[in-house]
Amino acid sequence: MSIFVAMKVFAWIFCILTALSSVAQTADDYYINVAVETDVDSLASGQPSHFNAKSFILPAALITLGIAGAIEPDVTANDFIHDQFEHHHSRYSVDDYLRFAPSVAHLTLGFIPGVESKHSFRDRLLISATSHAICVGLSWSLKHCVHENRPDGLDKHSFPSGHVALAFTGAELVRVEYGNTYGIAAYAMATGVAYCRIHNNRHWLNDVLMGAGIGIGSARLAQWLLPYEQRLFHSTKKESPTIAAIPTYNIENKAFTLTTTLLF
Repeated sequence: MSIFVAMKVFAWIFCILTALSSVAQTADDYYINVAVETDVDSLASGQPSHFNAKSFILPAALITLGIAGAIEPDVTANDFIHDQFEHHHSRYSVDDYLRFAPSVAHLTLGFIPGVESKHSFRDRLLISATSHAICVGLSWSLKHCVHENRPDGLDKHSFPSGHVALAFTGAELVRVEYGNTYGIAAYAMATGVAYCRIHNNRHWLNDVLMGAGIGIGSARLAQWLLPYEQRLFHSTKKESPTIAAIPTYNIENKAFTLTTTLLF
């Protein structure tokens, strides 16, 4: 397969995943940010938070495409894309590592001087843990219920793509936490994971679309649940983690030790 065809397929995947996002971007920013701020204010005033269904339009659209492609492969051109990679023997292993990059960025970018986060490190941990628990739970459950054959025929755990679900969970967390500039980079990495999964003949296109929908939806659901978790764990203030380092020296053993403590 030529480099031109590979680039065309990658561009196709990227366009499918970002076109819907571009259309819904303004609405998403408004509903997600207002929902989070409103929920925090509501908890402070003792009022219940409200579920914002409109912030789930994009993941619902991707999930719908994923399901439609599983029922009728022509909807997402599964066979056509599979034919482009079927006899291509090179494999990329970067997707096994790149799927975690957006999630790591979500937790760590806030420590970089000049990069402003919307939540404290503690709240980022809560959001990340919740979203990934939802993502992994849904992906694993569907894999073991649907039993879709992988394109390479090695097993029946193709639908949905767990790699892509994890990558897009992190990408959406980055976008909401740090804004669209960092979000675009995170989404590009997540799209790269989706491309690799198809290139490696491990997934159909509808699998990665379903995975992307689950990932984005999990991240947004975790954002909605955050105010409840803040109340549960008494974490409503935006605090910075504190690192304490205590050096000690043992005269008898002539040993020097450094004890560090991270408080957040």
